[in-house]
Amino acid sequence: MDAARGKNVVIFGANVAQQCIREHLVDEILVHIVPVLLGDGVRLIENRSIQKTKLKMISVVRSGQVTDIRLHVLK
Repeated sequence: MDAARGKNVVIFGANVAQQCIREHLVDEILVHIVPVLLGDGVRLIENRSIQKTKLKMISVVRSGQVTDIRLHVLK
């Protein structure tokens, strides 16, 4: 995105993330896994076209009960 001017942009919310992935605007995905059940929500991967997106795992970092997975979106 031109607005980012080469800097990182953080996207919160599954719906906005889906739109950005579908438009090929995402370079990396960072997933935070925390052992807490929150109830209902919006799935990150809801759309079939997004499911075809190829990802490469960059890193997995565990700290206590939290696991962070960093994925590169292959284009």
